[in-house]
Parts: sequence; C-alpha cells; structure tokens
Amino acid sequence: MGEAQARSDVTLPFSVTVPNWPALVKSFSKAEDTAAAFARLAYLCRGQACAEWDLRPSLSRVLQEAGITDEDDARAVERTLVRAFQKRAHEYLASAVMPDNRETASWWVIMQHYGAPTRVLDWTASAYVATYFAVESRTQCDCAVWLIHPLTIIDHFYPPPPEATMRPESRRVNIMTAPPEIFFFAGLRRLTDRMESQQTEPALASRILADQATFIGEAIPEVDASEKFVKLIISQGAEA
Repeated sequence: MGEAQARSDVTLPFSVTVPNWPALVKSFSKAEDTAAAFARLAYLCRGQACAEWDLRPSLSRVLQEAGITDEDDARAVERTLVRAFQKRAHEYLASAVMPDNRETASWWVIMQHYGAPTRVLDWTASAYVATYFAVESRTQCDCAVWLIHPLTIIDHFYPPPPEATMRPESRRVNIMTAPPEIFFFAGLRRLTDRMESQQTEPALASRILADQATFIGEAIPEVDASEKFVKLIISQGAEA
C-alpha cells in the first residue's frame, strides 16, 4: 500500500443553511437518495452544537488548550491516559467487552464513551441522532450536522483492493511517521448499549492533533463535495 498523496488544495465542506425542520428533512432525504445511487455504504453524520467548530477530537482539543503542539508529546499523553484507564476498567466493564490490551484503538473507542479524551471522533449512521446532538444544548451559535461518504474516503487512502476491513490495530496508528489517514470502524461490534442506541460509527486519524476535516477534504474531490462532504447549518432562528 502506497502512502496517500496529499493534495495542495483541500476541499472545504459544502455548506448549506437550512431554515427549518422540513428543509433539514429534505436534505436528509436527498442524501439517502444519493447514497442509494452510489450502491455503497451510506453516509455517516455528526451533530455539533456550534457550526464554527472543526472536526477535532476531544484529545486534540485538550492538548491544544494545554499548549501541546508536538505529535510525539501528544502520543506520550495518550499512552498515559490509556494505561490509567486500563488499570481501572475492570471495575466498570464486563469482561466480555474488554478488548485485549494490545488492541489500542478498541480501547480508545471505549474510553470515548466513558468521557475520556481520545483521538476518536464519533459519527452515527442516523441523521436524526446527529441532529439531536447538534440541537440538544442550543447556544448562541448556529449548530451543524455534518454528512460524509466514508467509502469515498476509504477508497482514497486505501485504493483497491480494499483493505478497510482490517482493524486499525493492524495499521500504523501508533507510528510517528504514518501518513495522514482516517480509519473507520465500519462493522465494528458496538461495545456499549449507548453505542448501539446511537448507531455509533467511530473514526480516528493517524495524527492525534489533526483536524479530521483536513484529511476528509484531501480525500473528497471538490466536484463531489456537494454530495459527499456536506455541512448542514441550522441557524439560531430556524423554525421547527
């Protein structure tokens, strides 16, 4: 597998402001029709309470606030967090859901759903779950629902024959020199009841400090952005 070639022009998300609930539902229906035409895995969605936020995971934000900008330092913090979580996990998790200690990425997914900062970014197969997370804590910001087409991204980073069914543990998620890549856990057994009810589909990047929107923008051609990399902005004044 060759390294992904970074493009000099990163595609920005195709942004659409939706004025009301019917317009939002219409946008979801259009996405479903488009996904059906692709005959591939449908969209993944993510709701965010502020439309101005990037696609930066919680650990990246915490490290940024702490002034940590070096990837090696970030990985050292990440390893410390994982070890601390693993030492106490048996007090809260059933043995059936505890992965092997070597399955680092699976531990990140579990940590994410217990509130620990990780490099994982949660997506969902449900546009309506994403909308709930976007609007549940309405602030003074416009909120947003992001839609991406994951197999287009997978095809970019791992051209055929596809290797996307391999677990991230078998890839280079812990290697400093890994190229910029995004891994999806499509088909992963959801490890908690909450993950199941929210139809969670986690994703992670090979770089802890990365804004995942940058990697997605490298994978999605600009001509496809309106169908495969979309940010639906729900304005504060949106009607129900």
